[in-house]
Amino acid sequence: MKTYARIEGGKVFELIKPMSDENGNEIPIENRFTPEFVESLVDVTSISPAPDQGWSATSSEGVWTFAPPA
Repeated sequence: MKTYARIEGGKVFELIKPMSDENGNEIPIENRFTPEFVESLVDVTSISPAPDQGWSATSSEGVWTFAPPA
């Protein structure tokens, strides 16, 4: 199950949590949102510690780093 972050203004604006169908199968993010919206998301599933809304988000050469508010 994947979790995505929408970054706006250098901060995690919102987290998009996994969604499952009635059989417990994950509904792919591509089936839930428009292609343009999906392109704007960052997969944060394996980030530890997991970022939360309001955390700073920085991309350097395609690698995202996150930090909690000061």
